[in-house]
Amino acid sequence: MKTMTVIFSCIVGFVQIASAAPPAEWPLTSEGNGHFYEVVYVPDSISWTDASNAAVNAGGYLATITSGAENNFVHNLIGNSIYWDGPCGPWIGGFQTAGSPEPSGGWQWVTGEPFVYSNWNSGQPNEFNNNNENCIHFGWNPETPYWNDVPDRRNVFASRYVQSYIIEYDDNPSPIHYVDIDNPTPLPPYTTWSTAANEIQSAVNEASNGDMVLVNSGHYVISSTLDLLKSLNVQSVNGPEDTIIDAQHQCRAVRMSSNQGILQLSGFTITGGNSTPPFSRGGAIHAYGNSIITVTNCYIQNNSSPGSGGGIGIFAGSGKAISATVTGCIITENDAVVRGGGIQVKIDGSGDIKISNCIVENNQAERFGGGIDIWFIPGAEGAAFVESCNIYSNLSLHHGGGIAVHAADAVAGVSRSLIQNNTAVRGGGVRLGKNSMLSDSLVSGNKTTQFAGGGISGSDSAISTVLNCTIVNNQAQTYGGGVNKAFIANSIVIDNKAPNQPDIANDCLPTYSCSPNLFATINGNINSNPQFVNPANDDYRLLMTSPCIDAGTNAFVYSAYDLDGLDRVRDGDLDGTPIVDMGAYELKASTITIYIKPGSDTNHINLKSKGRVPVAVITTEEVDAMGIDPATVRFAGASPVHTAYEDVDQDGDTDLLLHFLTQELQLSYTSTDAYLIGQTHDGQILMGVDTITVVPKKK
Repeated sequence: MKTMTVIFSCIVGFVQIASAAPPAEWPLTSEGNGHFYEVVYVPDSISWTDASNAAVNAGGYLATITSGAENNFVHNLIGNSIYWDGPCGPWIGGFQTAGSPEPSGGWQWVTGEPFVYSNWNSGQPNEFNNNNENCIHFGWNPETPYWNDVPDRRNVFASRYVQSYIIEYDDNPSPIHYVDIDNPTPLPPYTTWSTAANEIQSAVNEASNGDMVLVNSGHYVISSTLDLLKSLNVQSVNGPEDTIIDAQHQCRAVRMSSNQGILQLSGFTITGGNSTPPFSRGGAIHAYGNSIITVTNCYIQNNSSPGSGGGIGIFAGSGKAISATVTGCIITENDAVVRGGGIQVKIDGSGDIKISNCIVENNQAERFGGGIDIWFIPGAEGAAFVESCNIYSNLSLHHGGGIAVHAADAVAGVSRSLIQNNTAVRGGGVRLGKNSMLSDSLVSGNKTTQFAGGGISGSDSAISTVLNCTIVNNQAQTYGGGVNKAFIANSIVIDNKAPNQPDIANDCLPTYSCSPNLFATINGNINSNPQFVNPANDDYRLLMTSPCIDAGTNAFVYSAYDLDGLDRVRDGDLDGTPIVDMGAYELKASTITIYIKPGSDTNHINLKSKGRVPVAVITTEEVDAMGIDPATVRFAGASPVHTAYEDVDQDGDTDLLLHFLTQELQLSYTSTDAYLIGQTHDGQILMGVDTITVVPKKK
């Protein structure tokens, strides 16, 4: 039995999990240890610490690999590309204690086992760029079983995320009940494939709290609602394309309530659901009660409700508390007579809701929220957040074509989402109510059919909040083609249409934003052309020359990442002070390696010097320094005065060596970092940073 070292942290929100396969045993008969290993896929990405805590909460721990045979067995479980984001593979249970000699000292396993075996990739561990690379994951590609050391965060590279982790269990974590529509010999309790049930409900009825129900491919037609009223993990073997639950418009498809346990549903297409009266919520799925519910990797298509939640209805009545996560799903072609054509959340008690990484398109509601409706009754508690979703082409015959959010006395918001081509009477893209916020999102191509707020319409009774959004090409029939009735900060609102006040309506409070009808310099606003990369092709990222770079205010930054998943905040204008850019996107720049004063450990810069500062751009596997256009390069705001090509780091590759006049550098005596930015000849923007020590002023 392995002993446990638990790594504690404060986890905000919920960890979204969707295992692609049940735990696999490394059997004693194959010279294994008899343990079980489960690869967990997290569409929303996850840090090492959050993964470690999630593994412990599941009854196991992040996998500890103590031999080559174990490494090969575990590696064979992670070949599916779903577990990889480029070079980022799953987390395992190795970490480096704080203060250990870098890069190779102090590595440990979470169980306290001796760290006697390792399988580092070439050149690893390397504590790259002094970046606190204190955690281990499988790195570089699914074909090779090598490890890499990386920081304890979700995006371990500039725009690459760890989306999986491996749990090791000493014993089988839960019994499995199998379902195979074509099995000729079903026999309760259905614990082998040869005795698998033909119907999902039969296996669910035999399962106990904590069990798994594993469903083989098939078209499962139901005539009565599939009741999932226990703490279970119900998942398909081969995903939603091959595993269909079809209610044929005869009944609600699925009902979910876990009685305070954890209930997971993953990998199904759910279609033909109809919550016929007196059941008025959730055509495909109705989630309710004191429950912790997760729906992942599902297609919710062509369902309906005579009430609300044509696709999914989430409800907590008075005195009830629900935690619900919907992630990695496609919600399409659903309709509701009242609210929330795709998804409706109604909280009368307490709710903690997250909808992330979903596509919500072509849904319809007659009242609020053609795509999504979030509604907290006054006095209800909790929070609801929609993050990293694509909300397209939905229709509301009242308010909020894409999404309607009303938090009342709770908190609700939408962030890092694309909200495009939706239609409503008011608030074509988004309708924001009290205590509701939209941030770090692109709102474009939406329209109203009668009233204001082509892109966004705020609350009549309280100020709604819009932060770091790009709001373009929306249309309203009266005024506020872009946005009306909202507090707006760090946003770009341009090229919208309405008979009056086409971009930002007069009933808004804009600050540090860019729009043609704003008075420049008042409240930090500007009215210049924002200089998008390619607006004709809907690319609203910023050019290097955009006046919106470093033009916002850090006082109103909500997310640590922009719409592309890049870090906020960056020093885009290289003046030594990182300030958030206006709009949904920070200046998009790939990370490069630079050495200031190559060969120097301290990088001293004397601002009184009349000399030059050398800076090397290093060729790596990702970037060829010879492809950089020196004319576009700026270092701390200065242009190079001399350019040379040589192998600075003596690794056989040609690097770019630039010299800058010290007195042209936009640095201060308190500067500790200096940035370099430039473009390749084909237009790719690059940015690098290195530490500096500025020689103090003489007293």
